[in-house]
Amino acid sequence: MSARTSLYLAAVLWGISFSLFAYRFAVMPLIWQSPMRIVLPGIACGLFMGGLQIARMRSKQPDISPASSGRQRRSQPIPLMAMLGLFGLGFLPVFGLMWALFPPLSRAPLAKRDLPGFSIALPAGEKVTDAVTYPAGSVMLKHVGDGSGVVVVSWEPGGNLTRDELRAMLPLFTKAMALDDAGGTTKLGSIAGPDGKPIDTVTFDTDGLDMELSMIGCGIRHVMIATAAQGGVMPLHQRIVKSFACHPDPTQESTATSLAFPLALELSGWHLVAQDDEVTQISSEEASLVLRTLPPALQTPDLASFIGPAFEQTGAHVEVVDKRGNDYIKVKLEDQGDSGMGWVALFRCPTGIALVLGLAHDDETVSALYEKVKSARCLRAGESPPSWPDSVAPH
Repeated sequence: MSARTSLYLAAVLWGISFSLFAYRFAVMPLIWQSPMRIVLPGIACGLFMGGLQIARMRSKQPDISPASSGRQRRSQPIPLMAMLGLFGLGFLPVFGLMWALFPPLSRAPLAKRDLPGFSIALPAGEKVTDAVTYPAGSVMLKHVGDGSGVVVVSWEPGGNLTRDELRAMLPLFTKAMALDDAGGTTKLGSIAGPDGKPIDTVTFDTDGLDMELSMIGCGIRHVMIATAAQGGVMPLHQRIVKSFACHPDPTQESTATSLAFPLALELSGWHLVAQDDEVTQISSEEASLVLRTLPPALQTPDLASFIGPAFEQTGAHVEVVDKRGNDYIKVKLEDQGDSGMGWVALFRCPTGIALVLGLAHDDETVSALYEKVKSARCLRAGESPPSWPDSVAPH
């Protein structure tokens, strides 16, 4: 191989090497959830060192004399322009190939997915939650696109939220996505929807996180779409929102005005005391439960500040005796000389938040009741909610 050919080959290898380095660290995120995050730099280093070795081992002109051989070799011009052209020949096609094989988050391929009453195009990703019922549900994907993105689609009964209510949803979505929202700023705006009309959108931005949250009305429900990543969120989010198509089912719409209780409670011997569109009360010989379902994306109140006024309206005095985060409190109740124990807890499921109030006369019974409810799993997709007879079953 001639000296010139060696330099040409080295230039091509260096172009490929720099292309791989540039794509890995300039286009893809630093934290890239793919084995290629290690493979590409390794290949790039190997190609660079291979080109360097070929350039060093290029054939040399025969020595004329010991004194003149170095001067003669140094006097041969390096074909710089030709090498730059071949460098580009190695760089550009490989960069384009990487773009096709490993597209950035903004260009992640989307695939249409049919969900109850609507369809939407979503990127591929690791499925975290996939609870699908007509009244309410959610789908969450992580490691989408280049591996840095998270996408959540959540729906529930109710009309469109106000912009302030939509802004209040941001902390819930960042918590659900396990993202750090410290020091972030929010901005209210709009983006073009599937029909070209503006869709209310909240933009959330920190040094290490970008997030877009949009809401679209569909029949008696509203659908919230959230996209988050280290960067490049807006183009992907806009593509997802524009793909939304609403086709509500009239039969389902007529019965989807309320949320089904999301826990698979198995309580033998319990019976129904009262029930309306929002609250169900059941009882046994020793205790009672009040069950209510909240929307899955609702910003829940502080239980300690909520439960006291709620009981005191009935004339009962409430003393909080135990509190575990914002999802459980235990209370002592006194009402006209009668006393009892109770607890209020939130159990979060993909299709709704179960707000449960447990009451009994003694601490042992009420604690055992909490452990039993706590052990209940969330309903599976298509599974019917629990029901109880109207009266105590005969012995």
